[in-house]
Parts: sequence; C-alpha cells; structure tokens
Amino acid sequence: MYISRELARYTFAAPLAGNHEAAGDAILRSLNARWTLVEFKRAEVDIRSELKKYDHISADFKSRVALIFGNKAQPHFLVFGSCDENWILDLHARHYWGRWSGAELIRDRDVAIKSIPEYGLEYDGFVQYLSRLLYLKSRAGSGSMRTPQFDTVVGVADNNVTTVTLIEFVGMNPVLAPWIDMEPPAPNAFAPAPDSNSNPSP
Repeated sequence: MYISRELARYTFAAPLAGNHEAAGDAILRSLNARWTLVEFKRAEVDIRSELKKYDHISADFKSRVALIFGNKAQPHFLVFGSCDENWILDLHARHYWGRWSGAELIRDRDVAIKSIPEYGLEYDGFVQYLSRLLYLKSRAGSGSMRTPQFDTVVGVADNNVTTVTLIEFVGMNPVLAPWIDMEPPAPNAFAPAPDSNSNPSP
C-alpha cells in the first residue's frame, strides 16, 4: 500500500523485481538522490518486535542508541497501519528510533507519510547510517541480515524513485557487503560524525 499509494507520484527507475543493480544504477549514482530506509509493521503494537533484531538487553545497545541515533532526524522509518471507525485502513509513519528501544530519553516521533523522502540522506551519509545500524544488528548474533526482512530502501532523485530490499542494497555496495557475514567493523567505524547535538561521551 505504501509503494502503490505514496510513491505513485514518482516515475520508477527500477522494478520491484528483477535486476535492481542494473536498472537502478542511474539513480544510485545520482548526486541528487536522497535515500531512506522504511520498515513495515502491520500495526503499532508490532513495533516492539524490532527488539528481536538487537542485543537489547545490554547497556551497550541502549547507550549507543541514545548517543548516536537519539532523537536526531535519521533516514529510517517505521510505517504501520490502523483502521478507523469505518474499518478503512490508513497508514502512519514514525521515526525508527523510539521508546521501543528502551534507550533513556528517546521518544516516539510521528512524521507525515508524504514527508518521508524529505528526511533522506545523500548516498555517503546513508551508507554511514547503515553501517552503524548493521553493526548494532550484528551484535545480536541472530543472523538477521541473512533472512528476508520487510525492509525497503527507497532512493528518490528529482521525480524518479527506485526501491530495493535492504539485503539487495547491502549486496550491491562493497562498503556494506561484509556486514552480511557479520564481520566486526574497523575500530573507528562506529564513531559518530561531528554533530552539534552530539555528546562526545556516553
């Protein structure tokens, strides 16, 4: 529903099935492309299932989430549905990092569905975000990156859009590909980029 309704105003540069790497190459390389990661849940109550992807019991997880992701505007979203009193399905969106993570001071932040592309990052910034995200996922030791996920990477450039799964995006980007095998990052790979809102210590 999100793809068919919310992205209908764009021209697709890549099909939803097939050779994404070839079909989406133009938009992938576009200097104007803005990238977001969208994860789908059936309903709001299902958001807590995200905890299964992480070693959320550890204090390390919560401190890293609070320090690096916190309440900043990241290019990562949860989209879920609900029915009104007439049983008409509607979509809602929320910034990914919220109260479900258990990180102190993190709050839920709703966002208008149509404004999701506005929060996208250019390629290098998006890849940096994914490297940090995949590091956290790898700590769970569950191999979640090897199993199908309802995670969609969306790239928008001008009036064109391309969509691929997270697995496919990681696979076609050499910088991210090692995370599929859960290899540890370089010692400084997890250091947050300079940010006026960042606290230099946990």
